[in-house]
Amino acid sequence: MRLTFREVASFWAAVTKPAIEYQESACWLWTGATHPALGPALRVHRFIDGPVCRMPRGAVFSWASAREVSWQLAHGVVHMDQKLVSTCGNDLCINPAHMVLAPLV
Repeated sequence: MRLTFREVASFWAAVTKPAIEYQESACWLWTGATHPALGPALRVHRFIDGPVCRMPRGAVFSWASAREVSWQLAHGVVHMDQKLVSTCGNDLCINPAHMVLAPLV
């Protein structure tokens, strides 16, 4: 997923991180929106071209998982056959150190 500079800035504005010495071990709390299926989520723009999508031209909004964005910024893309699993049990945590990749079954 490609994010614009504005989307990345919006992402970081919704993250509460602890003091620098605790950042790896403590949860990074998401203070932005949540989505019923995704949990912590970021609203992103997707630009479409009318005839290809059969929709009007312009920006379309969709949701991106804040956990996936956090993982992508730290480690790279989460592939379609993988999912992120939280290891801390905090529903609003998006610290990539608290996540592992698991196969999508």
